[in-house]
Amino acid sequence: MGWKSPGILLLALVSLAPGSCNKDSGGTAAEPAPGIVLASEGVPRLNIFVATGEPPGTLLTAAVTDLDQALATIVGAPFQTTVAAAFPASDPGAGIYVGLATDASWVEAPSLDVEDCLLRTTPSGQVLLLGGSERGVAHAVYGFLEKLGCRWYFPGQTWAVIPRRSTLSIAFDERQSPDLAFQRSIWMGHGMHTPEISRDFGDWQRRNRMGGPMPLSTAHSWPGIDPATDFATHPEWFALVNGVRQASKPCYANPEVVARGIQRAISYFEANPSASMISVSAPDGLGYCEDDMCRQLAGVESVYTAYDALYGRRPDGTEVCVTSETIFAYANQVADAVAERFPGKYVGCLAYSAYAHPPSFSLRPNIYIQITTGYRRTPLTLGQQMVAFASKCPNIGIYEYYDVEQWSWEKPGAARAARLDYLQSSIRFFARAGLRSVRGEMSNNWAPNGIGYYALSRLMWDSATDVRTVEEDFYQGAFGPAAEALRRFFRRWESGQGMNPRTLALAHRDLQEATQSTADTPEIHARVDAIRMYLHFLAHYVQPNTSGSVTALVTQYGEEGARQRVDYLGRYVRKLINTHMIHS
Repeated sequence: MGWKSPGILLLALVSLAPGSCNKDSGGTAAEPAPGIVLASEGVPRLNIFVATGEPPGTLLTAAVTDLDQALATIVGAPFQTTVAAAFPASDPGAGIYVGLATDASWVEAPSLDVEDCLLRTTPSGQVLLLGGSERGVAHAVYGFLEKLGCRWYFPGQTWAVIPRRSTLSIAFDERQSPDLAFQRSIWMGHGMHTPEISRDFGDWQRRNRMGGPMPLSTAHSWPGIDPATDFATHPEWFALVNGVRQASKPCYANPEVVARGIQRAISYFEANPSASMISVSAPDGLGYCEDDMCRQLAGVESVYTAYDALYGRRPDGTEVCVTSETIFAYANQVADAVAERFPGKYVGCLAYSAYAHPPSFSLRPNIYIQITTGYRRTPLTLGQQMVAFASKCPNIGIYEYYDVEQWSWEKPGAARAARLDYLQSSIRFFARAGLRSVRGEMSNNWAPNGIGYYALSRLMWDSATDVRTVEEDFYQGAFGPAAEALRRFFRRWESGQGMNPRTLALAHRDLQEATQSTADTPEIHARVDAIRMYLHFLAHYVQPNTSGSVTALVTQYGEEGARQRVDYLGRYVRKLINTHMIHS
């Protein structure tokens, strides 16, 4: 489609207060142009021009679709959108311009990294939504929509908040970038069990600027050997545990194992040229090698169990973790081979369980280390562990456990994701420590944990975000006249009062009040109903004096009564599966 310059009628400006204020990471921002009128009295006054590149990217296409739909909903009329592969060579006049900063030749813009974005209004009537890459352009779009008051608090259309304003004007000049540049991610540890869940969660992540330019790969893996087929013929490739070779783990000091691990990495990048990282993390569980080669590589004569892992002491008295010495030495060798054949590619490895302790040597610059906040078999505190790894590797991140289904079992206030002050303090700590990514395990249980999941998306982008401001924005934006009732509902659980007949009765009272106050606002009423479904689940799931125990249910209600209650709960849970309220 060709370009055309729209005629612009600038009417009296009606200012729009930004929905939130993001940081300007490019120093002191220039004074923005006077507010530019986007629409007046329900009539769009600017056209949208999109430079997609060739071929158009799916991320940018989805972002532009959201931009079109959101602006049309806000104003009450569609904006005209022109899409082309590139911007024109010269200044095209007033309009909303969406694309790469490097393609907007008429704009004096700073150099933008891959996730950086520029939001700028100009005296000539332009609204610039530019990025350093397709991902950065999408970030610019959603940063702009956030300023207009658009929110996607939870996954699903029920939780989309798009304001209505017939007259719209805006002014800004900001360069934005995320504090965690590698990845900002939360993922469902127990899976997404329907296409609807996958679709809604993908939309939520994109709209809240989650993800990152580098897909991380640190999953448990084997170094090119298979215990099912190789153990019988090559037991020496596997771990010696208490004097017996076992197929529990590889022997990472064995040169043949190392060679096979290197070949695995080379073959992977040959077959997957677009991939950015391969994992060399060990298989999960314990049972690591303590044979002569491992002890020699670690520089110790004998091993002993300390902190529930294998340690040894060198002749100079230095204590080392034998498993860490062998696994990270193996990671270095793989990284060297990858760097030689595939510059710019990374090797990923957890710092986890029996190899959570930092090695005694530095790691290669193309290694990414992901520290876990649980299963840490090291004498170091988490802070000490992070500092020690940061001194040996330029690329470190954290793996968090925001909710694990079999730990919290959907109970309100039980998961780490429900503790907002913890989320704020921990993300700020991670950012100050120089971490480049946070990847967290979660569940599809937005009723007990959704405020925390949403707050994480804000904190991971800008660690200076005030979590209580985000919380209040959620109450007001999602629940309007029922904000106070829902504030009581959620704060009670966050305070740790737990579930008992009293707190369940108070929760019912709060939601009854919310139901009455939102009777005339269908969109808000639907959100209250979703939370009511969760509360109904709680009342049947954790019944008084049973705590969900089948034995206690049988004792209290008899076998048939218990069976009926379990059957009802199962059928009810199935009805909730696509609401995102609990992880059905």
